[in-house]
Amino acid sequence: MWIVWVRVPSDDRFITHMGLTVEPTATGEQVIRQVAGMWGLDEKGSYRLVRLRPDGSEDISPGQTLLESGVRDGDPLDLLVP
Repeated sequence: MWIVWVRVPSDDRFITHMGLTVEPTATGEQVIRQVAGMWGLDEKGSYRLVRLRPDGSEDISPGQTLLESGVRDGDPLDLLVP
């Protein structure tokens, strides 16, 4: 299971994080839609899923599974909202 964090845009008046567990077989697109639904965001919106690393963030491809993208159990992921 994987934990996904969602960040509200930096120009918003608050920043909130919420965790979600997902399976390693989920695609980046599935995770994006699940998180968007959880937050009540437009599920057809344009979002980016990234893995947070000490040396910066790395995009997760929407068409690949988390496992194929190299995401490991416990890696923090972030949904970037434009």
